[in-house]
This record gives sequence, structure tokens and C-alpha cells, in this order.
Amino acid sequence: MSRTQRMTTDTLFVLGLSTAFLWCGAQALRAFTTMQGVSLAQYTAFTIGFMIQLALALEARRKTKGRIISQQVSLFVAWSTCSLLLMGAVLLQGSYHWSAVDTTIALVASVGMILTLMWAVSSMKPMHDAAVRAWINISLKSLPQFLLVAKIWSEGSAGITTTAIVLGEISILTRLIPLSISMKTEGVNRDKVWLWISDAVNLASWTVVIVIWFIK
Repeated sequence: MSRTQRMTTDTLFVLGLSTAFLWCGAQALRAFTTMQGVSLAQYTAFTIGFMIQLALALEARRKTKGRIISQQVSLFVAWSTCSLLLMGAVLLQGSYHWSAVDTTIALVASVGMILTLMWAVSSMKPMHDAAVRAWINISLKSLPQFLLVAKIWSEGSAGITTTAIVLGEISILTRLIPLSISMKTEGVNRDKVWLWISDAVNLASWTVVIVIWFIK
């Protein structure tokens, strides 16, 4: 790894950790003011999704050890912890009401996971296979984010802060860019590839959320 690559990945790692705490912190504080545009189903789904990505990152590090993939593990630990705290903040806010959009998000995520499990069984792939984990993660994080668009469109976006919108996009890039460098300098394995794919789809879905949030 060159000096420039090391500086880049280290800088993005620090930025990634910062965005995790700032994103969840901003949303948690806003939760005590308004629930408009907030979806507990979506928060629950992406919390589990981060835990699955953590499992992928841990397996990737086990197969090809390196500084960057170890940083990726730390990022997913941070996001898993912060998102759990965010869920707690929403649950503590008594004004939250489960909506039809929440139900739809839960159903779509469930359908995505069921289809993934059916594919895994038919393909004789174990549940811990990297592709299976990645598709479950996509079902939990990316599909609900597309549906979050519907909630923002119908209810407004006041419950989602500008900080959360901007940092959400930045945070994904702080994982995708270093992971790309890791695959070039530290070695490639299926867990890294599918971890990258899952976050690339996540980036696409969050970009759609940004567009609708800006319009509304």
C-alpha cells in the first residue's frame, strides 16, 4: 500500500467513525422533536443489516488480514452500536405511531429475505455464504430505503435532518472507497466482494432518498 493510499484510507476511517456518531446523534435528537418521516421499521431493518455487514467484514478479515479491512470492522461495530441507540431513542419517544408504510417496509424486507433464503436452499448455499448474507443485507437496508421515499413523499421530511441526509451519503463512500483499495492492496475474497456490492446498492438507494428529500 502506498503512502497516499494509507493516508486516504486512514482519513476516510476517521471520517467514517465521525459520521456514524453524528448521523445517529442528529436523528436521535430530532426524534425527541418530531417523528415526521421517521420509520422505526426502517431503523430496525438497517440495524440488523449493519450487523450482517459486520459479520461479512469479520469473515473477510479472517481470510485476508490487513489494516483497511480491520478499519471496516470497526466502522460496522460503530454503526451497529449507534443504530441500536437510535432505535432506543425512537422507542422512548411516546409519540411514534406504527404506520402503513412501516408495515409495507417490514413486509418488503421480509419478502426479500424469504426469496434470498429460497434461492440459497435451491442453490445449496449455506446461510453464512457471503452472497446470501449480502442479499439479506440488501433486503434489510436498500429495499426499505426505497420505500422510505414513499413515507417522505406522503408525510414530509421534517423528521430527517439535513445532517443525516448528507452524512448518510458520505458514510457509505467512506466504506466503499477504502474497501476498493483493500481489494487491490490486501487481497480479494468473496466476503469483500459481496460486502462492496451490498454497500454499492445501499449507495444507490440512499441517493434516491436524497433526491426525494430535497424535493419535499
